Amino acid sequence: MIGTTLLTGPAYLERQRDRQWAVLAVRVAAPVAVPVVAVPVVVAPVVVGAEHRRQMPDFATARQPVRSAERWPQLDPAGEVDLEDPAQIETAVQGILDRRYAGGYDTALLHLAMTDVARAYCGEYPGLLRCDALYHDLRHSLDTALTMARMLDGCAHVHPPGAAAGIDAAHALLGILLALFHDIGLLRRDSEEHLWGPVLYPVHEERGVAFVQAYLSNTSLSPFAGEARLIMATKLVFKIPDSWTAQERLLASLVATADLVSQTSDRCYLEKCRDFVYSEFSAFGLAGKPDSLYPSSRMLLEKTPAFVEDFLQKRLDEELLGVRQYLRIHMRGADPWGKAMRRNVAYLKELIETDDLARLRRRPAPYTGGARQPVSRQPSAAPEPPAQNSAPQVTAFALDRAVSEPNATEVGPSGFHRSTAVARPRG
Repeated sequence: MIGTTLLTGPAYLERQRDRQWAVLAVRVAAPVAVPVVAVPVVVAPVVVGAEHRRQMPDFATARQPVRSAERWPQLDPAGEVDLEDPAQIETAVQGILDRRYAGGYDTALLHLAMTDVARAYCGEYPGLLRCDALYHDLRHSLDTALTMARMLDGCAHVHPPGAAAGIDAAHALLGILLALFHDIGLLRRDSEEHLWGPVLYPVHEERGVAFVQAYLSNTSLSPFAGEARLIMATKLVFKIPDSWTAQERLLASLVATADLVSQTSDRCYLEKCRDFVYSEFSAFGLAGKPDSLYPSSRMLLEKTPAFVEDFLQKRLDEELLGVRQYLRIHMRGADPWGKAMRRNVAYLKELIETDDLARLRRRPAPYTGGARQPVSRQPSAAPEPPAQNSAPQVTAFALDRAVSEPNATEVGPSGFHRSTAVARPRG
């Protein structure tokens, strides 16, 4: 662990307070997941009434995006925050929590967690090796934490802290940490140097739960260490158990939604899907061979629209309680994430129909901390996975789960799905 010196300086959202907001074009993404035991849950989805749309939080007034051609691919969907700047993400998250829970949460722990996740992904955290995954990088973890904070704010506007359905300060901070560390299980341990991180996809949520539970046990959130299990909701077909409390189900839905929404708003998602996801799937047998599910990156892209329209929307709106509506509350009724999803699906359909996938010209680079590389607009070939990092035991585990789980009859670009007509979203 490192020291807990607090980040100082004006809150990023405060600087944006009275600027005019404009919706930006965004690209889309989605996670890789593997099923666990499916337990049905019946919980009414969130419905945001007109009264809440009329009375938005003061700090979410109109904003002006940063207009920079070089930084554009690094910005969040609202054009406000550089997703490859950990300090800026921390300031934005802290600004939101300060407005809703000032003095009620452990600011030192927030700073420590933000610092530790950056250390972990760049290989400086004890016991963990540097992130070598192409797709689930530090940027995604930071983006998920920011998205979580924004949804927590919208939720707090509808259900103020202290209300029966509200989220208290401690659990708000817990939610941020769960979002921040939800993919930490993809990082290899010291004894796993021979592996390529993506082979851990089938079990990375379970590994993440174990890490976060141990991490929280030495913090002010130690009474809630057992709630690290809420990370399991980020498995794409995980059914939130009805044995969980209402607050646990809400928090799990928020974390899982933040995971999906942050991916489905990546400006370079399609290129990442083609270049990164395809390579990573080859690590555990889903792609790259004539007899695999995805013998080509084109096949993976072709299944994307059906996944977004037939599967993802339903999961977000029903199984995850519709909590993404809280983003519209935070944004005063605007929804750059939803618009991005629709726009990118339409764009991908056009490319497929015209047989012109060569128009995907961006060339993103994985971000694991340190100096950032600008995104090129030249097309790139999919990186070759390290040949020495095959892991047949993990592949067998994944395929066994696909056969044994009744809710996972097919493996799609986002992991195990419940029907064969699904695929991965646009970015």
